[in-house]
Order: sequence, then structure tokens, then C-alpha cells
Amino acid sequence: MRLYVASRITRKIVIEKYLQTFKAEIVWQDNLTLDEGTIQDLQWWEKALLSWNGTKVVHQAIDLQLITDASSTGWGAVLEQKEARGLWNQEMSLEHSNVRKMMAVLLALKSFRSQVHNKVVQLLSDNISTVAYIHYQGGSSVRLTQLATAIWAELIDNKVSLVAKHIAGSQNVHSDFLSRLESHSDWKMNTGLFQYLDRVWGPHTIDRCASFLTKQIPCYNSLFYDPFTSGIDCLGQRDWWQHNNFVNPPFKIIPHVLRVIIDQSAEATVIAPWWPGKPWLQTSHAKSNDRTAYRGLSTDCWVGGSDKDEEGTFVWSHSAQKFAYINWSNNQPDDYRMNEECVCLLLHSQTTTKWNDEYCGFKLNYICEGRRT
Repeated sequence: MRLYVASRITRKIVIEKYLQTFKAEIVWQDNLTLDEGTIQDLQWWEKALLSWNGTKVVHQAIDLQLITDASSTGWGAVLEQKEARGLWNQEMSLEHSNVRKMMAVLLALKSFRSQVHNKVVQLLSDNISTVAYIHYQGGSSVRLTQLATAIWAELIDNKVSLVAKHIAGSQNVHSDFLSRLESHSDWKMNTGLFQYLDRVWGPHTIDRCASFLTKQIPCYNSLFYDPFTSGIDCLGQRDWWQHNNFVNPPFKIIPHVLRVIIDQSAEATVIAPWWPGKPWLQTSHAKSNDRTAYRGLSTDCWVGGSDKDEEGTFVWSHSAQKFAYINWSNNQPDDYRMNEECVCLLLHSQTTTKWNDEYCGFKLNYICEGRRT
């Protein structure tokens, strides 16, 4: 049986196995045993080759130019003046710079997936290892080879022909800037507080001003391209009327957000500061329905009971005794998203003086117990 090897990475696998054979002093007539990892690699390339059938070996003229970079805080990419950006989580921020640079390429290709489909793309990177591992489809580093394989899988699946080229760091200004960009509006609401708002005014179907790390729900809009965003620039989206929108915007765009909501007759929960001097506050007053956002959490009160020790068994904090009296609101307690363990008195709603189980981390008023006089 003859084995025709179509890639450098597969040739490397087979060569390594032959070297092991020589070291073990096995004769040529003996069978060569491949480990599970090698078999999986060969099976992957066997399937991948099917999608290459008919593909030209010589690259055509370049259609698009993609420039990528990464720092210890994030990654950035530029495709014909379109910008992609994201922040690293703690685990990725501690990775070697070569890993971050390779990951930036993969994320950029996924972010611009529709734009680069069936195109010849020139990749520019200031990292020699990135260019080499993509060009040779792998190398001595297992981690970088895994990323190279993922990049090639993405290219094959999206029918992209990629030409990688090294450039000097001084020429990689734009994507480097994006990778280090610190945005003061890249904030995230406390998850417990969002869950409360989602229960009161939700379920929300899209987070309009978010990023991959700050999103409250899977469907979100972002300022820059990233692999998972549902749209760039929330103000330019025409589907607000189709969603129950959650909007935690930079303060300076609040007037524009309200205008979009009004123009599209959309439903939205908008997080905004209490600034009586701002004209947009009057607009929000006028357009709010009876479930107005000024219904503050601070009107509710803790009563001193919880089921922290045993779910569904509520006891008083001071005595650990089970409730002898209950006054739950309709459909309560519900332990919403398995995150509500403390009992509060609802004073903001139409079910005044009824009880609710609530997230214990909220800062509410409280009721003190005293002796009867």
C-alpha cells in the first residue's frame, strides 16, 4: 500500500513514526503501529482533502488584506478598514505571546467570516512564529500546532485561500492599537441585578451594548466585529422592534438609543443614571409604560429569612426556626435561575406587602425586629 502525503504536517507525523521504527530496530517488513493522536490527525486530513478537490495550487490575485495583532489584554484585526477586537480572559492573557498572536488570527477569520468567504486573503502579522506555523501547517509546539490546525479547518470550511506574510511591528499600528484599546464603556452589570431585571421586565432577547465578555445573554450587539456578535453598532440595527431589548449603553449615546427605540416602536429596558438636568430624562419619562424603570429596588425590604441551608426550607436568620407564617406573592418562591435564597417584602408592586425570594446580594432596605410593647 502506498501512502500519498499531501501536507507538511502529515509528512512530519509519518517521518516521526519512521524514526521511531529505526530507533526500535524494527525491520521494514513489520507493521508500523500508529498511536491514537496520529490516527486522528490522518483521518482529519483525509476528510479535509476532499474539500480541496479542484482547488488551484497557485494563488490568484489577492482579494483582501487582513492584519492581526495581540497584546496581553486583547486582540485586534483590520480587514479593509473594518475593525475587529476583543479582550482576553485571565487564562488567555497569561498564555505565551505566540499563542495569543495565533489565536488572534483564528478569531479574526471567524469575525470576518462572511467577508472573506471564497476569497484570496493576504494575512499580515508581525509574529514570525504565526506566519511559519500557518505556512507549514504546524511545527514542534503542540499548542501552536493545534491552533494552526484550527485555522486551516476554518479556511477550508469557509473556502478561503490564505497567504501569510511577515511585516515589521512598526507597520502593524492599527491592529496593535485595537489589541491594547481600553474602553471606559466596556462595563457589565452585576449578574444578579440583571437576573432581577430580566425576571421583572424580561425575558430579554438581545443585549444591545455588549461584547463577548460583557454580554448578559447569548445574542448581543458589539462595537467591533467579533466571532459571536449578532451585529455591529446597535444604533444601526433595524431589528429593535423584533426584540425585547436590554440596553446598558455608554451615557453619551443614551439620547440616540431612545430615538431608535421611539422610531422603531421597540420595547427595551434601558439602564441610565438619574440626571434630572438631562433632556433625555424627560423623554424617557414620557415614553415609559406602567412598568417604569424608576421603580427602584431600594423600596423593597429584607425580612430576615432565607433557605440557604436547605432549598425550599425557609428559616428565620436570628433563630433558625421554620416559618410559622407565610405571605408569598403569586408564583413565589421560584428560586429564579437557582440564585434566590433570601426573603424580601415587595413594596414597589401592585402586590404590596407580599413576599418574594430574591438574590441575597442586592442592597435593599431592611426591617428590624423589636419587642412588642
